[in-house]
Amino acid sequence: MAVRCAVVIGIALLLLLFLAPTVAGQVPCAPDQVTARASSDTIFVSHAAAERNCCSTLTLRLAAAGFVADFYEGEAEPFCHCMCCFDLAYDAHGFAAGHWLVRVWDEAGTVLYGEAEVDVPGAGLEVAVGNMLRGECNPVATQPATWSLLRELYR
Repeated sequence: MAVRCAVVIGIALLLLLFLAPTVAGQVPCAPDQVTARASSDTIFVSHAAAERNCCSTLTLRLAAAGFVADFYEGEAEPFCHCMCCFDLAYDAHGFAAGHWLVRVWDEAGTVLYGEAEVDVPGAGLEVAVGNMLRGECNPVATQPATWSLLRELYR
């Protein structure tokens, strides 16, 4: 019985040793990159290298006033024990014609991920958020390599 336990523990330790460098060797997200373009009364925003929880549902809120469009990106449950680099893309429509400053913030409005300027040619009536797309997950090693983290990443 003791030999069997030792074998199981030995195999678990070997797996941890082989998988831990994979998790620890993953590259963190590149710096956030925000770009924007406009067509008609719509502004299209791209946020590359957004670090988010791998399992969360992403949320988006917009506040627009005085030719400044502030997008607030957030997260909602479910959460898991892994972080990912995502490329996000979303749009909003109904903007008045003019030169707009587009800023992308965290949900609380305390961290500015980036900003861009666009010229909106159309004349919209009411600003509204459109769709949000999330690219593939590129895992980020932001937590120590533990057995539960490895199990979560490699299910």
